[in-house]
Amino acid sequence: MSDIHPKTIVLGIGNPILGDDGVGIHCIRELQKRFENRPGYDWITFDEGALGGFELMDMVVGYERLVLVDAIQTEGGVPGEIYEMEFDELCTTLHASNPHNVDLTTALKVGERYCEDGIPQDVFIFAMEVISVLEFKEEFTEPVEKAFPGLVDKVEGFLVELGDKDRAE
Repeated sequence: MSDIHPKTIVLGIGNPILGDDGVGIHCIRELQKRFENRPGYDWITFDEGALGGFELMDMVVGYERLVLVDAIQTEGGVPGEIYEMEFDELCTTLHASNPHNVDLTTALKVGERYCEDGIPQDVFIFAMEVISVLEFKEEFTEPVEKAFPGLVDKVEGFLVELGDKDRAE
């Protein structure tokens, strides 16, 4: 692995048998195909998970940079819309009554303080507005299916830009 590139994990979150909820997992699988024989990108690890909170934090320990891909549902959101966010744009929702109900933001803040191996300092999020996350099916809804290639292209382009930026510095 090259010393010029921060050790990076690209993590797809979701459940591929819950319709649109699998958008992050399917994106990661497609990105793995696109990067598997591409020289110069051994600094990237692709992984997927259906977990959250502290379990997700365990997956990113030891990495310097995290690129997260997930489904999102926002009030008034347009299905298929792609959002690019940074870590600071996420909300924390730790419920004091239930320490097992910890979101990613809270888990990473705890990890930052207590993990000796370190957690990513640079966190980038790509999320696609979706319709259905609770229906048992492997297919996306029509607007998500139509927009999905754009999500994969956007994340791929972002990773290529990261690599170019690292080499320029």
